Amino acid sequence: VRQFREPWDVEADGLARMGNPAGAAAVMDQKAKMFARYADIAAEARGDQATFLMAAGDAAGADTVLAREVKSVGRERDDLAWALTQQRLEYARKGKDPAAPLDVLEAFMDAQADQGEKTLAWIRSYLSESVDRAGTSNSKLLEDGAEFVEDYVRKVLMQAGTKLDPRPFLRLQLEAQQRAGLERDADKTRERLERVQESIVR
Repeated sequence: VRQFREPWDVEADGLARMGNPAGAAAVMDQKAKMFARYADIAAEARGDQATFLMAAGDAAGADTVLAREVKSVGRERDDLAWALTQQRLEYARKGKDPAAPLDVLEAFMDAQADQGEKTLAWIRSYLSESVDRAGTSNSKLLEDGAEFVEDYVRKVLMQAGTKLDPRPFLRLQLEAQQRAGLERDADKTRERLERVQESIVR
């Protein structure tokens, strides 16, 4: 397949060098459609398309391209969806809305709530991002983030049934609540953790 991919890339790079990133993005769109049945190639093309759209000043278009591809590949290839989500995050961080990167992560995570233990890494990334976005002045962002984590942990554990140990999830939930200063919620989570631990010891 490689030999058929290169002409598209050469044409797109040439257009970009001539100051036509929008034209390069159009070439990548064609490439993604041509190789739609090859998830890796199509995802890479969509990522390149978004890069060219950003260079053309079309941030909204770039985000739309990435969001659609994340949704398209997410059920079968969460690794590709996560890579494209990282690109969306990079662009969202450049905007003025501090909540935008969290919205990007929430969209990805909600679609992957049935992935069990895999979701732990994504929750950690979300917590890290919420702290970075909130800084020292946006407590509302931390509170909203803690609420999302609590709802998400509930959803993940509910879909998994008894297959998952709830403790690592509850510890992350507790961490989010503590960072947000939600002490009552944190106390409830702490009590639940203790009950779970006691039931396991027995």
